[in-house]
Amino acid sequence: MSCRGYCRIVFATVNGVRTGSGAHRVLPTGTVTFLLTDIEGSTRLWESAPGVMGDVVARHYEILEAAIAAHGGQRPQEQGEGDSVVAVFDDATVAVAAAIDAQRALAAEPFAGAVNLRVRMALHSGVSARRGHRTTSAQ
Repeated sequence: MSCRGYCRIVFATVNGVRTGSGAHRVLPTGTVTFLLTDIEGSTRLWESAPGVMGDVVARHYEILEAAIAAHGGQRPQEQGEGDSVVAVFDDATVAVAAAIDAQRALAAEPFAGAVNLRVRMALHSGVSARRGHRTTSAQ
């Protein structure tokens, strides 16, 4: 999964993020690392376990949000499509640690209906730039 184009679309739509306290924080610029996630085979999972997938996806978001926040990452208000998550970090090492912690927490989670949830994660480091009131990927 390449950030080229995709991050430009996602990050061009937002000015910043809101923290849990409701405070507005500006997304970082300069060299940043984007974490992009997506549930593997989500359409198949929704078809095979429609009664529990709402809870499973909601819990998946809680786990990802906790790992991202614990490592100082930020999520824009606007996200990608479906069950994907996009986050941005000022430091690549910290982004890797967030992804590892998220994968470990997802693997340890006893999801409803014994759903075997697998989440793809990709990291992309590059230069982002503030253009007007928007943060975009310059690459």
